[in-house]
Amino acid sequence: RFGDHIRKDVEIFNNKNLSKFEMLMDEWMEFQKGWTYLESIFHSSDISRNLPNENKKFNYCDQSWKNIMRDINHDRKCAKAANNPKENLLETFKQNNKILDEIQKALNAYLEEKRKAFSRFFFLSNNELLLILAEANRNPEAVQPHLRKLFENINRIVTGEGMYAESITLIQSAEKEELKLARPPKTREAVEKWMKELESEMVR
Repeated sequence: RFGDHIRKDVEIFNNKNLSKFEMLMDEWMEFQKGWTYLESIFHSSDISRNLPNENKKFNYCDQSWKNIMRDINHDRKCAKAANNPKENLLETFKQNNKILDEIQKALNAYLEEKRKAFSRFFFLSNNELLLILAEANRNPEAVQPHLRKLFENINRIVTGEGMYAESITLIQSAEKEELKLARPPKTREAVEKWMKELESEMVR
């Protein structure tokens, strides 16, 4: 009978630990998925500059993640990770997932503002728009792969030389037809602004 009680206690202990470890893994995988997505976004100086509060929150989660991974890499015992006396990993991941969710909501609101500023951005997915916002201010070529989604038949934009090096001087169709722009939009401005100027110049 005494042995039965011991086995029952051990079984309850193991089930409790396994249940906790399963919850930890669920939160861990959710965090890893969110972190992987956001890391590439906040690696861009343009987006991190436009979302300073969210960038600060992401840096906090990023550092927490790196600290956890460093500790786990040092001692890879699963049970020890789930019952770390120094840090409650389950609660840490729950809290960090909550922060990542807040960042994602703010990011979606940011994208919505950009779409309202230039309605053709509604033709793009979030990932496509993020790629443009991250690069286009420094590199107008970043919009090239997405032009056919934004305009019916602008296949390529061409920047000029010399004093027009940062201006779009020519647009080209899929059939290689070229149209020189009399009022070249300057690409030094926010991407939604010079894209709107490009639209106006195309219509004119």
